[in-house]
Amino acid sequence: MNENIDLQNYLKEIGMTEAEAKIYLHLLSQEKITAGELSKALGFSRPKIYEALERLSGRGLLQVRYGRPRLYSSLSPGIALEKYIDNVTKKMETVSKKVSPQLDKLYSEKHRIMEEETEVWVSRGQQSYFIKLRELIERAKKDVFIMAGFFLENEFEILMEAAKELKRKKIKMKIITPHNSTQAETEKLKEYFEMRSFTTFVPIKDIYIDSSELLISIPTIHNGNLTDVTSIYIGNKIWVESFKGFYNVIWNMNV
Repeated sequence: MNENIDLQNYLKEIGMTEAEAKIYLHLLSQEKITAGELSKALGFSRPKIYEALERLSGRGLLQVRYGRPRLYSSLSPGIALEKYIDNVTKKMETVSKKVSPQLDKLYSEKHRIMEEETEVWVSRGQQSYFIKLRELIERAKKDVFIMAGFFLENEFEILMEAAKELKRKKIKMKIITPHNSTQAETEKLKEYFEMRSFTTFVPIKDIYIDSSELLISIPTIHNGNLTDVTSIYIGNKIWVESFKGFYNVIWNMNV
């Protein structure tokens, strides 16, 4: 019973309703069955059964033998489900390409209003940090100054990709790097950034965009390992300029 519930939940995660999931699982255990027999076995009304069968058939998950009555049977799930998921993925990608520009426009309009009303936002987790980082770098028009006391996993590679685009846009870039940067990382950074280096570990990261936006990141460290990160976004120009004075002090200390 519990196994069936788990399977129903998995099927719901790929787009089936609860009724569709129950009907599909019941079909898998039957050679062939009528809508009436399904209704009796599962307790759903016939209209609901027919509606679900129509959708499952349209997704290529079962076959129908037309006659009086119609007989329904499932196709091999190993092939049918894979094809269905592939079709769903392609459809989602198509929809995403169509709606993303409009959603970005709505987001940008709202974001401008929010920046006027709200000065500080806090988020938790590496994924949130990376999303905000990409968003800010894409918005940069004049300069990007970074004080990186640490790099998260895969962050250096993301930063290098961003640096190539920033250089193409002729945006000024400065970075104060972690004390433990490798020689290879240092050489790569020098291709794009005016650079200084910490001599000791500094548990903080500041990223300044056009001297008007700031993303501060503070790591969570457990038993010597970086396990999470908390990010603080500041969108108030006066506040950011105040923090920027601190950045300049650190820059001049690490000649």
